Amino acid sequence: MEGSEKQPQDKDGTAVLIGQHLLDATGIALLAGSFAGFGPHFRIPTTVATPQGARQIETEDDLQQLFATMSAYYRAKGDIALDRRVQMALFDGPDRIRYDHISIIRRDGQIIDGPIISHSIAERRDGHWQVVSSQYVLDPGSVRAAAIVADGDSQAQSESPQGAHAALSIFQENLDAVNDAYLHEDFEVLQQRLMLPLFKQGTARSEVIADTAALREEFDGLTRSFRLHGVTDLVRTVKVAHFLGEDRIFGSYRTHVLAGTRLVVPSYISAVTLERDGDGQWRMTSIMHPLNAQTIDRDTPFSH
Repeated sequence: MEGSEKQPQDKDGTAVLIGQHLLDATGIALLAGSFAGFGPHFRIPTTVATPQGARQIETEDDLQQLFATMSAYYRAKGDIALDRRVQMALFDGPDRIRYDHISIIRRDGQIIDGPIISHSIAERRDGHWQVVSSQYVLDPGSVRAAAIVADGDSQAQSESPQGAHAALSIFQENLDAVNDAYLHEDFEVLQQRLMLPLFKQGTARSEVIADTAALREEFDGLTRSFRLHGVTDLVRTVKVAHFLGEDRIFGSYRTHVLAGTRLVVPSYISAVTLERDGDGQWRMTSIMHPLNAQTIDRDTPFSH
């Protein structure tokens, strides 16, 4: 079976303009402390996530609490400029866009925080575009990360034991299949587990794999690196995984890249969003790597 491949495009830059408008409007509202200027740009429920976990914003009160925490964080820095720019954006159907963006905080022209790489999904309803999901590559110990996922375990706690077990099982099974695809150099298996376009965020930049040719090129490069470094096994241990709605799972895991019993690179934590496609198959749609994650090859900085 072929993997799921959509035909993302933004020929006239409309997706970029939509994403940039949302960033500009919400950034102004955060600095001004104006929830009235912030709230309408989000559809409830909405999801926020970092590599450490995810939080489902279920009510307007939840959104207002998140806004208050984040606005206070920015305003405590004094007279700052918040520079947020779309790096890439693609339509995922006529009423959905996915976009990566970078955030930098400046004071007196000097960078005091950032860059922070993020990924968001926005959808159009009744002619209005609203954010439905955002994820951020943040240092786990940062104040901003703590603010974003505060009470984030509430989603997992609200799940039934059966639901929590199902999410963990689906997530681990997907990771194991991707591991096998790389270790056995089976590109067809990899295709079945990824949904294109695949968005990936790292510390310094983001990347989108838009089509099968680009995925094949990355696959070949990574498998060559595995052979060069004598990689014999990939061990990925799930840290958390839970449902965000019926057709999306967010989880994080630790990767160990081994050559025999030797670690090829230090282990690192990543986070993945899975979505269920029309054929019922769960596939990766986005991947986050944390700050300072050293992956298998500097020329291939985003391994799955």
